[in-house]
Amino acid sequence: MKDPDFNAEYITNLCADHANPKICVETGTWKGQRTEIFESVFDKVHSIEIDEKQMRETIERRKWDRDCVQFLLGDSAKLMPAIAFQIQQPVFWFLDAHWFPGIEYHKGSIAAPLFTELKSIASRPEYADIVVVDDVHAFERENWGEDPPPSVVSSWKATNQENIEAVFGNRIRKSFIIHDKLIMLIKPGV
Repeated sequence: MKDPDFNAEYITNLCADHANPKICVETGTWKGQRTEIFESVFDKVHSIEIDEKQMRETIERRKWDRDCVQFLLGDSAKLMPAIAFQIQQPVFWFLDAHWFPGIEYHKGSIAAPLFTELKSIASRPEYADIVVVDDVHAFERENWGEDPPPSVVSSWKATNQENIEAVFGNRIRKSFIIHDKLIMLIKPGV
């Protein structure tokens, strides 16, 4: 779903205010609507999607600038450590890879990989990154309907701004919630 307030201009201004990253890593491509925005802002976009059918439909939906956008099929919890290690500059991280009712669960994957993703990002202490966590409305949520995938309830129940910020310790320059997103400006550590 597109958010008219979280648009290219907003993201450009946010980046200009903090380290001006040229690379975006998006977890949870879904239909590629945010990927389109990121393509217009960043020099390189890595978009991770676990659902092969969804990724194929997204790729076929429009002509993408393949020099800019790289689609990666797989579990973000498994791909993020290598990506975080390989990119040797500030990054704009958009974290939205999680199961929600109505979305197919992929057996063997982590249904709520947020903290695994955050730990991968935090392992880059030399970079001033921007981390955006989508779907703040789901923080601390307990009711996920009938038969949610393993770990969904416990993962989201423990998800809140304080626990997310704790992953980065004293490296948070600024943290705020806007447009259903937690946005953190991460400063380099020692």
